Amino acid sequence: MLSPDWSPNDSKPPTDEDRLELFSDLAHQYDVATRSLRETDTDASRHSEELTHGRFVRAALLRKFFIGSDNHVHLDKVADSIEAVARAAGTFDDSLRAGCDNIRASFLNLPNTGQHITNTGGPTQGTYTPGDVYRLVAYGNVLHADYGKWRQTRTHASRMYMASLAGTVHRMEHVLLSLIDPVDELLGEHRGRARSGTWAPVAGLGEG
Repeated sequence: MLSPDWSPNDSKPPTDEDRLELFSDLAHQYDVATRSLRETDTDASRHSEELTHGRFVRAALLRKFFIGSDNHVHLDKVADSIEAVARAAGTFDDSLRAGCDNIRASFLNLPNTGQHITNTGGPTQGTYTPGDVYRLVAYGNVLHADYGKWRQTRTHASRMYMASLAGTVHRMEHVLLSLIDPVDELLGEHRGRARSGTWAPVAGLGEG
């Protein structure tokens, strides 16, 4: 149940349950808004201009869940709120603990999971993790217009950048979408409905 004590000026959710309600609503919005894009992009190894633009859109919408600790649905904060709500309901158990551990491990591993890119020579020399590439694309092409970052995605390594982004977007979606049902179930339980089965989101992070 949403907290009755709120103000239009509030940025931060007033309670942990409010954070989970916010997360659930925004995750469902993501699911619906990107469904047609995901249905045409079932293989991260496939590449085309249309697929790349669809991945740009999804990368932008995923940012609030994965980047920036000030985002109120950042997965670190969501995991903390899951624990708090479950403890308050007296339902925090081993499967839920494992689920929260999976969220944190998935979040920590995402920036380094997948293809790393090494550039030699020139102003962009160095090794770039998938997390680095995600930020280059997000801030150079999608969310902002950072010239240096945009220019870097247009270098000779642009195909490698786009391949790395594809894998990252697929992995982010796997983590996010796997949380929707467990969080909804936990919210239902907190309202008095029983939870059934095992709470184990984000199994198989490396898939997709």
